[in-house]
Amino acid sequence: MGKKKSKIKKKKRRLEEKAKQNGTQNKNK
Repeated sequence: MGKKKSKIKKKKRRLEEKAKQNGTQNKNK
């Protein structure tokens, strides 16, 4: 279960980074 959680965290972080590049971080917040 712990592994799954960390995987989701990584995915979320990657999405946030992508949003930063697109300048749409406020949309995902």
